[in-house]
Amino acid sequence: MEQTNGLDVPNSSSAASCFERKRTRGKTIGLKWVKKRKEEKTKPGVEMPKDLQRAVGTNAQQFITETAQIVRQHAPLNVEKWSKIPLHSIDRMVKTVHEKFTLPNQTYVLGVIIHQLRSHFNSWRYDLHRFHYKKYKTDEQRRAHCPSDIDPDQWNWLINYWSDPKFKKMSEVNKENRSKQTMLARVGTKSIARNLTEMRKDLEENEQENNEISEQPEYMRLWEKVRKKKDGTWVDTNAKEKYKEMENLHTTQMQEKGEDILTTREAYTIVLGHRSRYVRGMGPGPEPLENGGLRGQRLRAQIQAEIEVEMTARIQEEVEARMAQKESEVQARIEQREAEAEARLAQKEARLEQMEAQMRAVMQHLSKIGMPLSSQPTSASR
Repeated sequence: MEQTNGLDVPNSSSAASCFERKRTRGKTIGLKWVKKRKEEKTKPGVEMPKDLQRAVGTNAQQFITETAQIVRQHAPLNVEKWSKIPLHSIDRMVKTVHEKFTLPNQTYVLGVIIHQLRSHFNSWRYDLHRFHYKKYKTDEQRRAHCPSDIDPDQWNWLINYWSDPKFKKMSEVNKENRSKQTMLARVGTKSIARNLTEMRKDLEENEQENNEISEQPEYMRLWEKVRKKKDGTWVDTNAKEKYKEMENLHTTQMQEKGEDILTTREAYTIVLGHRSRYVRGMGPGPEPLENGGLRGQRLRAQIQAEIEVEMTARIQEEVEARMAQKESEVQARIEQREAEAEARLAQKEARLEQMEAQMRAVMQHLSKIGMPLSSQPTSASR
């Protein structure tokens, strides 16, 4: 038996059986997006507004799809949960994301990326457990039906982990907690953040075309959009009651201040209460790094180190550029002075040659008229 992360993993017939099955389609590598990127010859940009801290806009779906592929290509499965993944593996995934997309140059973007990767990791594990592990009654059957795109050793590790009584007990507790949730959304696969972004753009276009400004605040319009069914009814009585509280809040704002300037974040915090990890009613966002314990500290240290490296590089580039400019200016001044000196010297030499020519002409004239020439200098010349 081979041990990995404290769990026994068979390494003989059970693992070998995974190789004996018929080869089928392998991991998705995103050829569609590769082709699109080659045609456009540029990295797609992704919007990540600071107030939403989620991928939104035109290329949001491509970002979501490709980050899911990155997780399946690089994330190890033989760990208990996301927080147990080695940091070097997370670093590699984050680096790959940056290589594929143009992202805002802001510190919070790292949290957005990690949130998206973690979400994909959890969904991937959930699907494996639901559609592959629970499909069979015994571990022997499960080992004989290893998913085609999963490493056999890691699949065996997962089987051992999910079969452990501790995991089963924890799973039942989580299931019970989920049954107590009162806030149900009807947004499908599109996040609340993306719905809000599209709603804002539609409202802006409508205002420009029709010159009409909506009297209903954003937080009420968003609540209706994500808490109502297609037939216009509320998803549950709690959603309807919270909407009435928002109506009362809006009325109070108009009566006391003459206008409602509350942001959606502020209004939802007042009506729905506070959660430490995200704003209730706006969907899960990135986990604040200050709540991440030792892992959060390491991520903050990583961010700080990256900033310091970038600043050092920028300072070095700036110093080198200034030095090169100064050297160029000094060299230009030297060359200018040398040129001026050469010009002055040439002028002096020309004047001397002119004076010598004049002197020779005078001597020749005096010689012709018979005037004796003294070889001794005169007193005047002395």
